[in-house]
Amino acid sequence: MQLARSSTTAFPLLKRQLAACAIFGALLATIIGALYFQHRQREWVLRQEQAQHRLDIAYELVSLEVDRVRSDATYLANRSMVRQFVSGDEATREKLETDFALFVEKKGLYDQLRLLDLDGNETIRVNLNGSTASAVGADSLQDKADRYYFRASKSLQPGEIFVSDFDLNVEHGAIEKPFK
Repeated sequence: MQLARSSTTAFPLLKRQLAACAIFGALLATIIGALYFQHRQREWVLRQEQAQHRLDIAYELVSLEVDRVRSDATYLANRSMVRQFVSGDEATREKLETDFALFVEKKGLYDQLRLLDLDGNETIRVNLNGSTASAVGADSLQDKADRYYFRASKSLQPGEIFVSDFDLNVEHGAIEKPFK
């Protein structure tokens, strides 16, 4: 009889111990969950800050590059040879093509350098192939009048520069490959 009695008194004790363990386990799980959630939030904020920092750096790099291109465009536009050629002095064409080719080679930044007339036709184009730049023949010059960048540039005042969106180069109505 004694045995039966101790098992009946032990059952409520075991029940209380299990309830205490369950409460302690739930409390522990809640604390661990809260700490994990807090850690994930801090990690998310840190990743957002890192992404913003990378974007800021990329913006600065692109801005510096755009400033460099603006400077190059201003330099080229103000060359006396360019002004002579644009004024109708065809005798300067060969010298200007050579000058442009040398500029493109030494810079190593531009795949092409174009001089367009007021109707959007290329009057001079220099292409960089590998590390060598050369002027294209008159039969390879193209009409760029339908391009958005030409239409936008027509409304500029003297000394202003139009900076187009970044886009892929289109040659003869097709996107050039490899992508440029």
